[in-house]
Amino acid sequence: MTPTCNHLDENVRARTVSILRALTLALDLALRSKQSHWNIKGPGFIALHQMLDDLTGQMHDAADTMAERLVALGGFAEGTAQHIHENACIGSELGHRTGQADVLTALTQGYATFSQSLIGQIDETAQIGDPTSSDVLTEVSRTVDKSLWFLEAHLPSDKLARSVLSEQTALAGQ
Repeated sequence: MTPTCNHLDENVRARTVSILRALTLALDLALRSKQSHWNIKGPGFIALHQMLDDLTGQMHDAADTMAERLVALGGFAEGTAQHIHENACIGSELGHRTGQADVLTALTQGYATFSQSLIGQIDETAQIGDPTSSDVLTEVSRTVDKSLWFLEAHLPSDKLARSVLSEQTALAGQ
């Protein structure tokens, strides 16, 4: 941790910095969204292409907000491709999928996993006495949940049900 004049106790700052390293997940989702933006195929292509580009930008903004708070507290923001590859695990891999239902299902699972992890982080930062970081994470959570809603709106109900069941099973195993 680098020295800072931030009023928070060093132990609180260190714990919050650890929590805010979840920015890796935001960066991973940004990359997955961009890959999907480039490769998705099928009817309604242009609407999905544009939506996925918007989601990419939103996840980059979320990661930037988290990284700036992390550094303000004396931490070091990690955002290299290697770090993301080694540390992010948010659900289904995209692989070389291009079909709309498969791509959107994989992204929905990733966004849902990130959304669920943020809830615990919001609570934890509030409990340890860092309401500012809790607010930052709440802002990110709102963005992720809205993105999740947009993704789910494009999934047929049978795919959505399977996606939810798959994600619940994966989270129960963690």
